[in-house]
Amino acid sequence: MAIRHFPLSRIFLWVGSLGSIFVLSLSACTVSPAGGIAASPSPAAVIDTPAPSQRPAFTATTTQTATVTPSLTPSPIPSATATPAPIPLFQAKLPAGVTPESYIQDACKVIELRWSPQNSAPGTIVVPVMIHSIAKPGRPISDDTTISEEYYLRFIEYAHQNGFETITTAQLVDFLQNNAKIPARSMMLIVDDRKRAEFYDTYFIPYIKKYHYTVTNAWIAHPDTPDYLWKENEQFAPGGEVDFQAHGVIHNTPIDSSVTEAYARSEIFGPIQPMETHFGKRPIAFIWPRGLFTPQAVQIAREAKYQVGFTATPRGPLLFDWIPQGPEERAASDPLMVLPRYWDTTAIAALTEAMQVSQAAQAFYADQRPTDLAYYAQYCQSYPPLQ
Repeated sequence: MAIRHFPLSRIFLWVGSLGSIFVLSLSACTVSPAGGIAASPSPAAVIDTPAPSQRPAFTATTTQTATVTPSLTPSPIPSATATPAPIPLFQAKLPAGVTPESYIQDACKVIELRWSPQNSAPGTIVVPVMIHSIAKPGRPISDDTTISEEYYLRFIEYAHQNGFETITTAQLVDFLQNNAKIPARSMMLIVDDRKRAEFYDTYFIPYIKKYHYTVTNAWIAHPDTPDYLWKENEQFAPGGEVDFQAHGVIHNTPIDSSVTEAYARSEIFGPIQPMETHFGKRPIAFIWPRGLFTPQAVQIAREAKYQVGFTATPRGPLLFDWIPQGPEERAASDPLMVLPRYWDTTAIAALTEAMQVSQAAQAFYADQRPTDLAYYAQYCQSYPPLQ
């Protein structure tokens, strides 16, 4: 979907080199080294005992980042012809095999939403961060789904110092679909799996009060969930302290090509009713267990009325009508249902890289604005006027 389909294909413009993009090829949080299925932690121990996993090997640089230099080569102004000129799609140099994908086919609608003054400015980014377990001081870390308390606190302060604010799932959907106004540097803190109230009270509620942050939870609606765990989490729903979204039912058997359609449907549809009952609202995001999915499962998720989905692969930040995708995600043909997430173990570097992408996008669209407006004036006369 790299080419938006309107009368002519888009032109891809490379804006320069982006250093330190993390290329992680991983399945999700609980894949065992041998590829087997790790046992789900018991609810009482879920705060400190995540299932061990092995992240596949990757190459990444975390200590230095290269400056992103946007291409400021002017795009041609549309001429008075019967065929619309192509509208370029912003490009950053992403990892091998990863390309930014558009998902709105109507070029006039994209330009309208991009330049409407009440909407988010071009270059606005969203950085989804996947959080599993935070180890208190003195607790040894033996897996790659746990970060130290010291690193977590440093990450939160780094985000605040650099102007990052959190958004909810509903805000994300509105931004991706309508370019609705959100903070220019936005992030989502997505906590995977069932957690005890102590986890939120210790690591999130203080920042909800101090910085007005929000936290999203990928909730496993397993039948063995005890009443006390439901009750502990229910208290965070009415005030919106925690935004609960779906993370499957069985969960530890991910939705890949080995499972039946019936199982995929039970995992995708199964969380809806119990989450409505206990949290008072229907989930609108499906966080794929272990980050795994199939094209058929993506279609089922759409059938179940989910509006976005998240993998566990850090392809890059999110921009309006711009989702970085690898070959697995492109095969699903639905960028909004396979959104990337950064791992918490590299969260500080992820924010730095996302800021570079944002700066490059701002420069690109500043240069692109005259072309966009000329195209809009010539080919989009049925749309509202732009200033």
